[in-house]
Amino acid sequence: MTPLLFALIAVDVAGMLLGIYAMRSRSVSGRFTTISAGVMLGVALFWIFPDMRERSGMVYAALAVGGAIAALYTIDRFVYPVCPCCAHGGRHDRLFGRHRAHRQGADGTLIPLVVAICIHNLFDGWTATVAGYAGSSGSGIALGLFAHKIPEAVIFGLMLRAATDRARGPLLSVGLTSIAILVGGAAHTSLWTFSETTVIATSLAVACGSFLFAGAHIFLRQQKHAGTRSAVAPLAIGLFVSAFVEQAISIAFAQSH
Repeated sequence: MTPLLFALIAVDVAGMLLGIYAMRSRSVSGRFTTISAGVMLGVALFWIFPDMRERSGMVYAALAVGGAIAALYTIDRFVYPVCPCCAHGGRHDRLFGRHRAHRQGADGTLIPLVVAICIHNLFDGWTATVAGYAGSSGSGIALGLFAHKIPEAVIFGLMLRAATDRARGPLLSVGLTSIAILVGGAAHTSLWTFSETTVIATSLAVACGSFLFAGAHIFLRQQKHAGTRSAVAPLAIGLFVSAFVEQAISIAFAQSH
């Protein structure tokens, strides 16, 4: 277990509690989340994929990332939504603030929502552990992970509270979804039967593919609900931030050597 994993859990718990108790306005949640989508896409394109290309070559890197995206799409489309916002009737409307969420009772929406968040957090836990073994791309993975987890946790808290009139269910759900992060990290750590090179290469492909999948998924939903112009601007900000930070770190590293 890496310190990054526990930091991610702390952010997840704090954000969800903030969403449950403090946040009431969703007017800026769509733009804020789309900025984080831009950061995720930028991290995948400017940090992780170049590192994969240097390690294994362009062909392997492209095939590995494409396979990861295809697997995530298959799970999201045919098994269970990887995106928690698709796990219940409100779908992305609550995430992007298109209309006011209404309380439907825990039996109707809370349980499938918690299951979907847990599935999503398994990937986050896995990715956080990847960052501890990823070498030069580890800082980029961490940046992308926290860029999406901070607004995401708050939005998850909002959705959990909107799913039921009772506060006890959402509070218990926070514990369950946080444990899922630990399970995801433990799953990565337990793969001792494979070589370190294989685990790192596979993990980078999963991290890169999940960032590309999630970033594109969020952007397309924001574009659908708010229009292309409202979606492109925050996405561009996120891409710029990730590219700027990557260049700044590269320059600082070069100067130190």
